Amino acid sequence: MEQIKTIIDNTSDMPFSVTSGDDGLTLEMIKAGGTGVISVAANIAPKRTSDVTHLALEKKFDEAEAIDEKLRGLYNALFLETNPSPAHYALRRIGIPAGTPRLPLVDVTDSTKRAMDEVLQNLNLI
Repeated sequence: MEQIKTIIDNTSDMPFSVTSGDDGLTLEMIKAGGTGVISVAANIAPKRTSDVTHLALEKKFDEAEAIDEKLRGLYNALFLETNPSPAHYALRRIGIPAGTPRLPLVDVTDSTKRAMDEVLQNLNLI
């Protein structure tokens, strides 16, 4: 985050924006002056992910943090194995026919399936 803050500070007078590539850092990056996120979690929970980003950009940090905290488990579960395999599994579980990743990637392990199912249940997505 320190490096990101330095980049944001050093480019604040330029037509340049910094977006998060890590869902778990989005809120902190926006607080530091970032402008958004390229999100994996938004594929699974688009409204909530969008709400976190928009609320943070509106400086409604308490509201954004409350939603972000609920999404923490999803952020973590999406990277239990090599991306995008967990996202493919999660999409299938919520009813989006994403199929399995193409080789050389493979579907997630049973332990990741169980962890993802728990996260999706906690978010009332399945």
